Amino acid sequence: MALSYTQFIDYLSWRAGQQQIPLSGTFELTSRCNLNCKMCYIHRKEQDQCARRQELSTEDWLGLAKAAQEQGMLLLLLTGGEPFVRNDFWKIYQGCKDLGLSVSINTNGTLLTAQNIQKMCEDPPARINLTLYGTSRETYEHLCGNGNAFDRVMEVIHELRRQKMPLKLNYSVTSYNQKEFQDACKLATDLEIPIQAATYMFPPVRTSDPSEQIIQRLTPQEAAKAAFFYDQSRFSEAQMRQKCEQIQNLRFQGADIVEEMQNVSKQMEKMSCRAGSTAFWINWKGQMQLCGMMEQPVAAVSPENFAEVWHQMRQEREKIFLPKTCSHCEWRTYCECCPAACYGENRRYDMMPAYLCEKMATYRKLAKKYLHIHPVIPNETKLTLN
Repeated sequence: MALSYTQFIDYLSWRAGQQQIPLSGTFELTSRCNLNCKMCYIHRKEQDQCARRQELSTEDWLGLAKAAQEQGMLLLLLTGGEPFVRNDFWKIYQGCKDLGLSVSINTNGTLLTAQNIQKMCEDPPARINLTLYGTSRETYEHLCGNGNAFDRVMEVIHELRRQKMPLKLNYSVTSYNQKEFQDACKLATDLEIPIQAATYMFPPVRTSDPSEQIIQRLTPQEAAKAAFFYDQSRFSEAQMRQKCEQIQNLRFQGADIVEEMQNVSKQMEKMSCRAGSTAFWINWKGQMQLCGMMEQPVAAVSPENFAEVWHQMRQEREKIFLPKTCSHCEWRTYCECCPAACYGENRRYDMMPAYLCEKMATYRKLAKKYLHIHPVIPNETKLTLN
């Protein structure tokens, strides 16, 4: 049976983890951006010369790409800030492509001129992840400081769609743009473009003004409702019913599951994501991190010491555990809890993130209500949830 792309990447990651290979990397090319989004963790002004001077050079990034590729990297994400504010973006992009890497790009879309789109068409990225902040000029003005950006983004989305470019929309649901979330999902459906929604906003661990980002964050209850709507938009009724049933079954069996887990393992759960196992992040200052949402551990990296720093990060990863309460929680399968969330919420890894506990509690109530309206059908075929 042929594997889907997701299954293939999962298999590669499994094999890479066994052999300690850095399969995928993220290069945060710049901290600068042409927008000024209130909820963003990294958005220095586009013309900030101090920030510009601190950025790695073209040669630095291409040297790191070659060093990582020699260690086994196949997948690379170029992000920022806004990567297209760099005048040398295409040199970096093409140099990475020439190494045989599968390169994806994160962008807000506003700087994708006709010339830039043409260059993409000549040698397409694996995927363009375009962030959509709302579906109106008003929302873009409020969140990003530029209402005209919305019109430009809509033009770019339609042009990329016309050119059949591999496009995905990202939508971070905030207290302000949540009212347009349904419209965003409908837009993606109408244009047949996949959309990925982030209903959990990490606390501001890498910003100089944390208060503004906290203001933009949904309450746990709002986040749960947004997550539930998102699941309904991407799952069929049968799939949604199946997920809600699984959650309810965990509720009924919870005590037994917790007792069983505690008997099987006396230790807390280690990091289960790919960060530091098969994936790494290099920030705009030239420091390697496990992921972009974790300030620590961090180490300066160069083409000469890449292999050494990668193995150092892997060792540091093994020292990080989830709180015992989270490790043994019956809701662990469906909760978004991870070390980065624990650190972001509490500035420490060994304390459970209360925000996510509240979000999960609300989601459970919504699941129970859904099953009352859409009762389980006996002997219904089990479907895959992606």
